[in-house]
Amino acid sequence: MNYPRRSVLQRAAIALLISSVAGCLTRSGPGGPDDDGSGSDDTGNDTDDSDGTDDSNDSDDSSDPGDSDDSDDSDDSDDSDDSSEPDITVESFQTSDSCQNPESASIEWDDDSIAIEGCIVGRNGCADARLVPLTQTTADGTLDVVVETFVDADDDEVCTEALINIRYELRLRVPSSGDPTRIQVTHDDVNGRSVVATADRP
Repeated sequence: MNYPRRSVLQRAAIALLISSVAGCLTRSGPGGPDDDGSGSDDTGNDTDDSDGTDDSNDSDDSSDPGDSDDSDDSDDSDDSDDSSEPDITVESFQTSDSCQNPESASIEWDDDSIAIEGCIVGRNGCADARLVPLTQTTADGTLDVVVETFVDADDDEVCTEALINIRYELRLRVPSSGDPTRIQVTHDDVNGRSVVATADRP
């Protein structure tokens, strides 16, 4: 009978099949011919396009404090000496039609108050008088008060040609001490420019 031989051949065929299948599984799994043994195709070099540096350091350096000239210059303000510019206030100045003593003035100085009355000459019937803006005192503490005449008329206005005397009154407020130590009154009118009165601090 051939049963034992057939049985042996069948078993050998089965063993060969099992061995073949196992070999295929081994080649297709990890560590096969297509595997380099690392278990992964990632070489670890697939990094981002970045060069790895911190871009935060590439910020705009244009605001370097060492190059800035915007320092506070408020402390460099002009500390000019105002000692020659006393605090003098014009309280009032007014004129009237006539006076008796042309090119004259009187000064009354009472502590911090000065009253000046004068008589100035105008060029014609349309003339009037005004106070020239006060300037700083001179080196010796003198304040020059200048009164001038001017013609106040429209182009088509007819003015008398005769000279006229114009009376004026001026009130000043000055510091009770220090400059000015002297007041002088100057007229600038049809007769020219001249000092008509002076007074020292009482």
